[in-house]
Amino acid sequence: MVLALGCGISAHEIEGINVYIQQLTRIDPDSQRFRYATGIKETKAALEEAQEDGAASDLRTFADAMERLSNYLGGIDDWVGEIISYENEMGTYV
Repeated sequence: MVLALGCGISAHEIEGINVYIQQLTRIDPDSQRFRYATGIKETKAALEEAQEDGAASDLRTFADAMERLSNYLGGIDDWVGEIISYENEMGTYV
């Protein structure tokens, strides 16, 4: 949808977001492990498995990455919302 709207976000950027979200899904498939302190050993093992060799990882790095992803997706959401509002006002929303 974002590509179809011509928002200036490249297919490469969208693929990067998809890969990022797929990695999170592999680590936390039910969106519960990071939210609640259950299955700590399993979550730690999944994180270690997903981590690239030699890469340093800590909670601050992870939190910063999640904030950047959240802000990026929030910006896309706002942009699409503005387009929809404009199209509704013009009577051209399909």
